[in-house]
Amino acid sequence: MLDILIYAAIAAFLAVRLWSVLGQRDEEGEDKPSRQSPFTPREKTPPSSERPNHQDAPEATLTLADSTRPPLVSALTSAGHAPASLAGALDQIKMVDPHFHEKDFLAGARVAFTAIVSAFASGDLSAVTRFLGPKVRQSFEDAIAARAEENLSLENRIERIVAADIVEAQHKGAHVALTVEFISHQVNVLRDAQSRILEGTAARAEEVRDFWVFERDLTSGDPNWLLTETQS
Repeated sequence: MLDILIYAAIAAFLAVRLWSVLGQRDEEGEDKPSRQSPFTPREKTPPSSERPNHQDAPEATLTLADSTRPPLVSALTSAGHAPASLAGALDQIKMVDPHFHEKDFLAGARVAFTAIVSAFASGDLSAVTRFLGPKVRQSFEDAIAARAEENLSLENRIERIVAADIVEAQHKGAHVALTVEFISHQVNVLRDAQSRILEGTAARAEEVRDFWVFERDLTSGDPNWLLTETQS
């Protein structure tokens, strides 16, 4: 009898265990989506036309540069200089007169400087009149006449031109004005009627700094530049 009760208890225990494992339903997991097998192909993402339209999300846009805008034009001259600079002004002069060259101009300016200073000191401007503008020629003639009236004589000797450089260039159309700075060593002696020295030292040269303005119409057939202003 005891054996029968033991076997009945074991059978009841096994029945309860089987019912707990096989007979219950997972109500919570019943609605859960099944996990996709890793061996089956993944579903493709639907095309954009089939996706829901989210009106609240901003639409990404790509803005292209305006291809109709005209290209930027360089403000520099063809030689790469600013038009307002000295080099830029000289570039523009060369555009009007392709034969213009600074070195040739300065070489001629040195010759004119020596000849004009010598002619002024001697009191005879006839050899350099073609290089003098009306205002400068009149000023020089007045100074020569004043010396002669006081019986004064001016001795001048240029020992050396240290430098001659273009320091300013102005042009209006074909009319050009170039300012040249001359640095020279000169002997200038002013004597009275008795040859006594009133100004200067005969045995010593002094450094003189002059600014001369030369002008020319580049379209003119006359190649000479006129001296129109002097400053010391």
